[in-house]
Amino acid sequence: MSNHGTSDRSAPAVTKGSDSPPELDTLDRGRIHDLDVREQLRQGGEPFERIMSAASELPADGVLRVHAIFEPRPLYGVMESRGFRHWTEHLGDDDWRVWFYRFGEASSG
Repeated sequence: MSNHGTSDRSAPAVTKGSDSPPELDTLDRGRIHDLDVREQLRQGGEPFERIMSAASELPADGVLRVHAIFEPRPLYGVMESRGFRHWTEHLGDDDWRVWFYRFGEASSG
């Protein structure tokens, strides 16, 4: 999996809006791993294996940010069973961004 961020602790932080979870406020960009599955979905593909692979390769403090063309509700339960919480942003008609992250009691995954 390619990491589109860096591990440089001086990387700029992401500042989320007031409705985002506190765990994502001022998040170090180096912890974010983007996975864009929009084109695969548009072509009728199923990105489940790519998402699971990315999640399994994620460092304990990493955040997986999935870009999709619809809200991937079935994925929430699967990821929760692996110790992830989620936060979803609806950016447009076919533009969704879901943040999967582990904190506190869920950090052992």
